Amino acid sequence: MVETILSVDVGGSKYMVGYVTPAGEILCSSRHEWVGRTPDAIVEQLLTVPGKMETILADTEPLQCLAAHYFNHDSVFFIGRNLDYAL
Repeated sequence: MVETILSVDVGGSKYMVGYVTPAGEILCSSRHEWVGRTPDAIVEQLLTVPGKMETILADTEPLQCLAAHYFNHDSVFFIGRNLDYAL
């Protein structure tokens, strides 16, 4: 079983909520644009993060599908940069 960490990455124009490994590899995430950039607006939006985390935690089907597909493989070679990066 891979250890995962539920994380929030706050940036200047967006914030992201998702799962990462202890090494920092992004397993899945959702991106959210800031609606307002005043301190009060940012705090109000950050208060919605627990609900967004619950949504990610509830939707484990994509991760289970990947795990089931690659479970019996001896090795996997993946080339990519990040979530939503076209290969």
